Amino acid sequence: MSGRVRGTRLAWALTGALAWTLATVGGASGQQAPTPSLRDPVYLLSVGRLVALDAYGAAPRVRASEAEGDIQDRSLTPFDRVFVQSTLDGHLLDVGDAVQFFRLDRTVADPRDGSTIGRLLVPTGIGRVDSLTPGAARVRITHAYGPVRVGDRARAVETADTLPPAAGPGPAPGIEGRVVAFQDAKAIHPPYDVAFLTVPDPGALTPGDRVELVRPRHDAAGAALADVYLGEAEVVRVEGGYAAAVLTAMARSDARVGDRWLAAPDD
Repeated sequence: MSGRVRGTRLAWALTGALAWTLATVGGASGQQAPTPSLRDPVYLLSVGRLVALDAYGAAPRVRASEAEGDIQDRSLTPFDRVFVQSTLDGHLLDVGDAVQFFRLDRTVADPRDGSTIGRLLVPTGIGRVDSLTPGAARVRITHAYGPVRVGDRARAVETADTLPPAAGPGPAPGIEGRVVAFQDAKAIHPPYDVAFLTVPDPGALTPGDRVELVRPRHDAAGAALADVYLGEAEVVRVEGGYAAAVLTAMARSDARVGDRWLAAPDD
């Protein structure tokens, strides 16, 4: 019970710090994003996870809404109220507890051999319990990262979910890995998109580490040339052999699965 996050501890007033509203365009370095909002609990709860195929399959779902009309084909927005079961992740919810809504999205394959790694857990919003009835909790949506719908899954927010990344020591020289997925499947990736990276060895990446994204380049004869510099990212979460990293500065917007990450140079 002590690991749950009460709604008042989530700093709901930080709505204006949502990351995608803060991206700016830099000069020679391309698109540059400020980093303070990476410490914002509201933003951290928007960052998805790369989970095992069988994880969260039994997670409870949003059961109903107070919104008028048939909401199966439309999204819910902040201040709408939805109902979930009163026990999430083995925790009996209380008024003020924070709840994350999410969907289990597409499966992810290892770009090196095509083997299945897992699937993406993509948050759709967060809310706060405002009342309880036997067996059910009414949750007021406070932030929507995407369409929140009846049928979305729900989990209790844990303290660890909102711990800001510290300034990490950075990966050791020579350590590298690959991009295996992006939270949003699209061709263009501006600052504040989320990439998922391989972690080759335990401890090779820690929250707060900065990495460069690069792409190998070859000439017409196949000889290796200098890597193409794509941009930088900051690690916000490491789970198992994979890390979630937020793009913070992009020289090119065409980052893709299979690109490499390296230790970012010291400023």
